[in-house]
Amino acid sequence: MIESAVLLVATGFGLGWLPWAPGTFGSLIGLPLAWWLLGHPPGRRVVIMVVLLAMAVPLCHWASLWLGGRCSPDRCR
Repeated sequence: MIESAVLLVATGFGLGWLPWAPGTFGSLIGLPLAWWLLGHPPGRRVVIMVVLLAMAVPLCHWASLWLGGRCSPDRCR
């Protein structure tokens, strides 16, 4: 269950699975997020972006491993 949810979020709610231009369509998710961030003061924007980045990096790392990606032994712990 957790694995499915992580994969869903990491692939842009399925947009990353499109057969053509998956990165282009996946980046479209960023547009509403950017628009939403514009409504916040600059200091709060930075905090929100840092929190989102701190959540996204491990989430995408786990998803890549579950999808069969390899992790270099000297970097993966």
